[in-house]
Amino acid sequence: MRDFWLIFVYLFILILYHRLMIENKVAIVMAEKKIEKRDITKLTDIDRHVLNKIYKGEINSISLKNLNKLCFALDCTPSDIFKYIPD
Repeated sequence: MRDFWLIFVYLFILILYHRLMIENKVAIVMAEKKIEKRDITKLTDIDRHVLNKIYKGEINSISLKNLNKLCFALDCTPSDIFKYIPD
């Protein structure tokens, strides 16, 4: 019975972890503005590995510093590149 609860808790945590309420639209905005990742890297000095993770949506958080740099490079607001999706 103990194994059942361990598996249940593990699966519950996985479901919560993967159910983010923020939609990452960085790749969409970059495509619309025809800006490539290397251009963003040159403009912002954001590490290319970090930018690649942001671009692919593989991040769970972003620093305000990097968010500010992205908004500067893309000439947009945070709400243009990240969208809140309520439950």
